[in-house]
Amino acid sequence: TDHASGHWLAVRKFMEFAGQDCPDTYKELDEATRILRARLMLEETVEKIRKGLGIAVELQHNVLTAGSVEDAKFYIVGPFDPVETIDGCMDCNVISAGTMIAMGLPDLPFQQEVDDSNLRKFGPGGRRREDGKWLKPPNWTPPNIPETLRQFGG
Repeated sequence: TDHASGHWLAVRKFMEFAGQDCPDTYKELDEATRILRARLMLEETVEKIRKGLGIAVELQHNVLTAGSVEDAKFYIVGPFDPVETIDGCMDCNVISAGTMIAMGLPDLPFQQEVDDSNLRKFGPGGRRREDGKWLKPPNWTPPNIPETLRQFGG
């Protein structure tokens, strides 16, 4: 736990109180846990989008995939609610930390890898797309999650 944030430690305590598995070393998630984590992530994300941001999302496919999000249509259907948005963002953080805990992994080394990789997107050739998303440059390198995972037995 010396590689874990205070947030991670609080979520672990919550999970222990709830009787959820909190291994001390890396382990792959079983099917039931994978489905639970996916359901929690999607539920909170959809709630944040709808109640907080006031957005409805229409998917063009029956199965949600990474590519299907690019084909999705977004509609303003309600007001922006900062309280619901903040609550949803924080709940998503809790679920993300809980997923790491369920795998027996701390959060800080992985977060550092992702943060460093995101900042590398501002190298030569990076640019802003019309909708505001920043696009990575041609020489960008992704976070080295496999190496970090190996450090923790994965």
